[in-house]
Order: sequence, then C-alpha cells, then structure tokens
Amino acid sequence: MEQPPVTASTPACREALLVFVNALALDLHQRRLPGSAAPLLEVETLVRAAAAPGRDVHWFEHGPIARRGSQRQVGTDFGQRLQHAVESLRAAGYARIVIIGRDCPTLQAADLEEAFTRLRSGDAAVLGPASDGGCYLIGLQAAHTDALRDIPWCRGRDAARLRTRFADLPSSELPEQADLDSILDLRRLATSLAVAAELARRVLALVAAGVRRLHEQAVFALAEPFAAARERLQRPPPLAA
Repeated sequence: MEQPPVTASTPACREALLVFVNALALDLHQRRLPGSAAPLLEVETLVRAAAAPGRDVHWFEHGPIARRGSQRQVGTDFGQRLQHAVESLRAAGYARIVIIGRDCPTLQAADLEEAFTRLRSGDAAVLGPASDGGCYLIGLQAAHTDALRDIPWCRGRDAARLRTRFADLPSSELPEQADLDSILDLRRLATSLAVAAELARRVLALVAAGVRRLHEQAVFALAEPFAAARERLQRPPPLAA
C-alpha cells in the first residue's frame, strides 16, 4: 500500500526531528536483549521533551508499525531506508534535520536542542559520535542530504566516514556517548553514572537469573523509575529562532 507523502505541519515549520527506528521487538531481537530492557530503548519521553515551535517530529519505522502516523521505511538496506527518509523530509520543505534512533539511553533533549542550534548557526552537519564508532545523532542541513549516500553503515566507521564527507564544510560534534547494541553494552551502562544505570543493573540481574521474558506489568514496573528520572532531567528547550 502506497504511503501518503510526508508534509510539514505548517509552511513555517523548518525543522524536523527524524526518529529512525526498528520496531521495538525487532530491535530487542537484533541486540539479543531481553524484553525487560525495552524501557532503555524508549524514546517517546525524549521526543516529547524536544518539542519546539517550528519543529515537527517524524517517525520512520522498520518492521511492524505500532504508532499511528509513522511512516514505513522504504528500501532494501539501512542506507537506502535512511536516504529515503531524509529525502522525504527535504521534499516536504524542511531546512534542518536531526536524526536519532532508539539506542542511546543517555541522550537528552538538551543534546537535540544543541544540534538544532548549531544547524541554525550555520553548521552543515552536527555529529553525535558513539563510542563504538557509529553515531547516536546526525544533524544536517537538508541541502546536504546527498552526503549520506553510499555510506557502508553499521560497521563501526559511520562517524569517521561522515567526518570525511563534511570535511570541507562547517561542522561540529557533540560529546561522545555510548549506545546500546548488546548485553556487553548493557553491562557497561550498568557501571556508569547515567540515569539509566539502575534499570540496566536490574535487567542484568534478571538475565543472570535466567528470566528472559517478563509479564508486561513487570516490565512497566522496571520502567517507571527510569522514565521518571529521565523526564526530570529533560528541560523545555528555548523557542526556535
């Protein structure tokens, strides 16, 4: 079934937050994480906190779509799907695009706002490098979406390749953060001072005990302290220029 085209909420809306994700169950499966880790991959709170006048949020999902209004990712591989998403936003008239996934539990609304601020100040690109060589955030002017073409994604060199693509243009980077791609990453997160660390430790305890699947209510019980703490850390961003 053909999807309706992406449109801006108003003609004056010039910024787009692109939430580019797999379906949650698919993400957990690919990362070999138990269902109890689902709250660590939740970004709805973050997305709500990043709302600002002149900015729209567009979800592009791969796999079964559970969110009303989400777009289905189009393409045979990650690169094709990402390129289709950013080109759709560019065609809708957005001038600045910030891309996030759901695999950085320490990402804050302030990081997103900083990326948009730098784009408004003239940066062609803003990168959020991940500790594994990938990126937890990519911000770019819509005029430069072609810079994402033909990159061999998800091989631990995304950040380095993007630095090369934007080497001759004004660009900047946010502080490095860790993403969550495996049980090993979960263990690292559990030893950190991040707000997500306590939940990560609880999930690891369940894994060690052989509990791979929890009743939905148990998952939400684990999620509540993490979601509350993360929401407290979010700050309403300033008005977009």
